[in-house]
Amino acid sequence: MEASATAPKQYNPITVLLISLFFGFFGIDRLYLKDKAFGIIKFATGYTVFAWVLLMLSHSIAFEYWSNTMLYFTGAHAALVLFDWILIADRAREKNANPSGAQTTAAKTFNTKRLVVLSMISTMAFLLAVYVRFQMVPAVAFLRYDPKDIIITIGGFMFGPLAAAAVAVAVAVMQFLTVSGTGPWGLLMNIITSCAFCCTAALIYKYKRNLKGAIIGLSVAAVLTTTIAMLWNYLVVPIYTGIPREAIWNMLFVGFLPFNLIKNGLNAALTMLLYKYVKTALTQAKLMPRSETTSSQDSRLHVGIAIFSLFVVGYILLWVLALQGHI
Repeated sequence: MEASATAPKQYNPITVLLISLFFGFFGIDRLYLKDKAFGIIKFATGYTVFAWVLLMLSHSIAFEYWSNTMLYFTGAHAALVLFDWILIADRAREKNANPSGAQTTAAKTFNTKRLVVLSMISTMAFLLAVYVRFQMVPAVAFLRYDPKDIIITIGGFMFGPLAAAAVAVAVAVMQFLTVSGTGPWGLLMNIITSCAFCCTAALIYKYKRNLKGAIIGLSVAAVLTTTIAMLWNYLVVPIYTGIPREAIWNMLFVGFLPFNLIKNGLNAALTMLLYKYVKTALTQAKLMPRSETTSSQDSRLHVGIAIFSLFVVGYILLWVLALQGHI
């Protein structure tokens, strides 16, 4: 009797996502999919980070000597794990469709380019968060504006809300490990506000991929993030600053509200102004597929939207100068 051929193993994308969520730090997700080379790389880098944490807990001399280098290494590995989590479900589906496990040339090229662009976006967002920080509202002088959410939102428009969330978390963790002085609560606030803005805008744009969708997404994101930030400012800021909650309440509408309106309005206007040019540049560099069509109506509207965005940016800058007493 002729033996029947063994059916190729099928991978449940949800199961793969869960494995990646809990064990992806050590590459178990890629080893489960039999992507041995990538899995071994993730295992090696993850084990290195784990060993460094053990040295840190034991207050080893090695930790003191390598602390700064390993902080950046840890942030880079965390970013790799998060970005791979975005790709892992698609890889499972591709393995199911192609049991031999070999990725098609087109899939390899797209995944590689997506990782390259997401890495570029994360690096740019992190550098902006570190080097472009300034105080805007004197009533809450301990809060600083940085434009990282503009870059993250542009990435979310390109690759979707999940990618925006991964980049936002990766950048927040790298800030926490390197330059932040607000501790775990500041990290939590950073993640919540960035994800509220970037993921909301990217989610709406995902289902309405045109100029109108971008405008609606950014407007909703600005209002929602301002509301969420006000709540979390009241709940969390007293914990890591030591300022009494009564004093925080008194600052809500004279300090926190103007700061969040300025921050989110500026992020929305600059994202609207820059997205088309960033997308065009990446497409011409062949780092993005030509997946979207631009109608003649959108082209005509873009000039008006650019002018309006510049007007909003100018108005916000004048508002900031007025709050600081310069005009």
